[in-house]
Amino acid sequence: MKNADKRRRVQDSNVDPTNSDSYLNPYQIISTRDQTGKRRRHSSSSEYIMKSRRRKRARRKARLCLLMMLILSVILPAGIYSSCRQHKDNQSMFSRSTSEKDKHSVSDKLSDVDLEDAPLSGKIIFLDAGHGGSDNGCSYPQSNPTYLEKDYNLKITLEAQKELEKLGATVVITRQDDSWLSLYARAAIIHIYCIDYWTRVGHSDLSEDFLLRMREEMTATIEANTDQIENNSMGPMVGSGFSEDMIRLLEAEYDLDNFLFLSIHNNWNNNSDLHGTQVYYVVDQSIIDSETRLIRNDPYYQHPDYVVRDPYYGRDGDKNASLAQIMYDSITRAEPALVTNTPQIVEDNFAVLREHGIPSVMLELTFVSNPDDRNLLEDSTVITNMSKGIADGCLHYFGSMD
Repeated sequence: MKNADKRRRVQDSNVDPTNSDSYLNPYQIISTRDQTGKRRRHSSSSEYIMKSRRRKRARRKARLCLLMMLILSVILPAGIYSSCRQHKDNQSMFSRSTSEKDKHSVSDKLSDVDLEDAPLSGKIIFLDAGHGGSDNGCSYPQSNPTYLEKDYNLKITLEAQKELEKLGATVVITRQDDSWLSLYARAAIIHIYCIDYWTRVGHSDLSEDFLLRMREEMTATIEANTDQIENNSMGPMVGSGFSEDMIRLLEAEYDLDNFLFLSIHNNWNNNSDLHGTQVYYVVDQSIIDSETRLIRNDPYYQHPDYVVRDPYYGRDGDKNASLAQIMYDSITRAEPALVTNTPQIVEDNFAVLREHGIPSVMLELTFVSNPDDRNLLEDSTVITNMSKGIADGCLHYFGSMD
């Protein structure tokens, strides 16, 4: 039907059918001239017709290829750009969605392991690697040190995280690299996690407005990231005692029986014979005695922005003391070389233990000033045993609470 229509169009327009660009009548006898100029008559036009058709098909293919190339020259770069942009956007979305988590790493349980029945399932454990960044902590030797406390603190913290996760715990890390974080920023991280926890599960005594306001103040403390008193950089935690808002927050945190805070350190003493693990904790009186002495003798605490309040009584010091003894016993049971020749547990006043309401202790695992303890820090088996002891201590503590 196509050919008949085409023949009609050619005839109606009086197009010469012998023209190679026009329709070719298959029944027409074609004559051409040879090289001598004599007309040569073909007995059949089939070969000529086929060649002409092939030429036309070739031209159509060439035009089609050119058109496809033009289309691809437009579509392909656009597609590549779109793909790259989508990849970039996906990376940006991933970065935004994980930035808060990565900043203060919250462990994810492995999806292929069912941890619902694990012994520490539902328990929230904060691990705080002491010092970091420009703050080396203890070091040995004093000049050109090869032992930096901050590095061992982080190494042990990350190993302890692995052991706790095996038991089903959710682990929150205050720092996961060699970065500096102020003492009050560390406490603020704990408060924010608790506030977000209450936002999810609800808390009858704390209003949404109160939680939102306290979260904003704690976020500002983290962003300020300083232990200086100026410019309200400590937020609601500045000063001795506690403000009414902080007391409300602390008393709500006292009820979080599934939460625990461990600050991981290594010790130093001018007496290099001292060795082994010590565990520090706070009670009301140890804090009050320390603050009274500091306010009287230390110019830092006489700053005009430092708020002096009435002494605070209200924390459960016995719970902290019990936790300290359990952690010491578990760690030294896992690694007997850490049995100390100093007091095993000690009352004191540390901001990372004082400025929140979670049961907490500071683990001073070795004395960097002692040569035998330094050798222990270089032994990967000892590091593993320390970490297992920390995890076992958490297990025993929560078991004693049940």
